[in-house]
Parts: sequence; structure tokens; C-alpha cells
Amino acid sequence: MDIAELNKRMKSPFWELLNLQIIETNDERVVLKLPVHQGLTQPYGFVHGGAIATLIDSAIASLMTCTLKQHEETVTIEMKVNYLSSTRDKDLFAEASLVKRGKTISVAMAIVRDVDGKDIAIGTATFFVRKKT
Repeated sequence: MDIAELNKRMKSPFWELLNLQIIETNDERVVLKLPVHQGLTQPYGFVHGGAIATLIDSAIASLMTCTLKQHEETVTIEMKVNYLSSTRDKDLFAEASLVKRGKTISVAMAIVRDVDGKDIAIGTATFFVRKKT
């Protein structure tokens, strides 16, 4: 799936609020960018863990969307995040890759890095794939 088609499928008010951007997509991975600004920080000025977790979930959801058949949809049913380092004012990138695509249950992972390539977080998620209702 190309970037234009994936952007169309992933478009939502929440994505627009965060200004999430799809940088790269192919059958095996998706890369998203989260432009960092003061509105995404916690009281000490670091990027909020919730923003990082959202980036991970969104990158994996985008990758899962690339695997869906026309009659399918997907939702997150579990996610785990390990925070490796903090960051303040550098844009973040999440690269998602599929671990296993099952008929109804799939597992994927994403690593978040800053613009300098520093590892910020890693996450895994389990997604449920179902027929559209």
C-alpha cells in the first residue's frame, strides 16, 4: 500500500491533532513521524510517555492496516512499552514491523527513535483482526 492510500485509511481527528505523518510504507514496515512541540511534554519538559505510546500504537496500527483485506478491520487488544531514554525537543520516528500476522490475532513491534537515531522506546502490540461490521 502506498503512502497516499495509507494516509486516506488512517485519517482521523486524533491523527490530525498530533500531526502524525506517514514517512514510509511497504509490505514489511511503516515509519511514522511525530513532530514534537511543547504541547506534548510532561511537567519536567520531556516528551510525555503517553505521546510516545500513541506513536507506537499508531505505527503498528498503520502496518496492520496495510495487511488487511477489503472486508477486515483491526483494533489494538494489548500493548506494552519500554521507555529506553527521555527526550525533550526532537521529532520522533516509529518504525513498525510485523512479528506474526494470524487470521484473527496479530503481533507487531515498533521502535521509537529521535531525529539523531537515539533509541527512545520500544513497544509490542497485539491486534485483533475482524470482519467489518
